[in-house]
Amino acid sequence: MSVSIHRNPRLIALAIAMITVAGLSALYTLPRQEDPTLTNRIALILAPFPGASPERVESLVTRPLEDALREVANIKLMESTSRAGIATISLELADHLRDTRKTLSDIRATLDDTLPELPKGLPRPLLDDKRFGAYTMLIALRWTEGNAANRAILNRYGKALQDALRSVPNTSMVELWGAQKEEIYVQVDPHALNDAGLSVQQLAQQIQQADTKLAAGAIRSQSQNLLIELQGELTSIE
Repeated sequence: MSVSIHRNPRLIALAIAMITVAGLSALYTLPRQEDPTLTNRIALILAPFPGASPERVESLVTRPLEDALREVANIKLMESTSRAGIATISLELADHLRDTRKTLSDIRATLDDTLPELPKGLPRPLLDDKRFGAYTMLIALRWTEGNAANRAILNRYGKALQDALRSVPNTSMVELWGAQKEEIYVQVDPHALNDAGLSVQQLAQQIQQADTKLAAGAIRSQSQNLLIELQGELTSIE
């Protein structure tokens, strides 16, 4: 015997009550975020090879890295680009991954294991997995004085602000863009340099040796280790 629901008000009331209860339960139990957390499945590997042609970068850096990364599980897509002086490899992880930390850790370990196969003296390939997500705030520092902008001072203010923002609770990452490294240009009089019997390379070596940033030695004992530093580091243009 079939029962028509529209002819039975009790079934209709029961169905409406069940739908209402399910909706209220979902409303109060489902997680809610202003900026929902999304799983990052995109990563970029940067492998510098200064001074090398694209062909050398491809054969000596890109291919060894690709061959090693093919052994890592849960890599869905891998694309590479070899340019003069640098190789870039973009990775897309498998869609079923909810937690990518294990796979990213395996990728870092693979890069470390492949480093001896690369040309000697190259820096370690960099894995950038922070290119995904939304930024809640962008802050710009600009020079308000009448003269030309002092980028060195702006850079220092930016670093100070970066350190302050990192200490704010619930802050995941703070990045600094547009910062320029401070440089000192030395203009040499070629006649005076020639009279001194020095070449440009010898002068550059002397300047580098005068800037003592590294420890000159160490004193080791059973209780403590002490580093020996020399005075004379470059602290100003003068």
